[in-house]
Amino acid sequence: MNQANSLVAKVEESLKIIETAEPGLIEKISVIEEYITHAKRQINQIEQRLRADKAIAHEDKVFSLFMNPTLSGLARVKPGFR
Repeated sequence: MNQANSLVAKVEESLKIIETAEPGLIEKISVIEEYITHAKRQINQIEQRLRADKAIAHEDKVFSLFMNPTLSGLARVKPGFR
């Protein structure tokens, strides 16, 4: 967990430097910041489950980091199931 938190912190530091040096990249940086938010939530949930032995409420669980609200109408199929 320490390594994951350290990597997220490094990405955040790098984004601050890039944002200052290349203001034209702000839109792309905001997308990366969304992934950082997801990463922090995942790390938090893993810590809750493993270290604190807490259950995660169903509505707080992350089923996919790559769920795009615009694609929510697509059927999700598990491999081997039809």
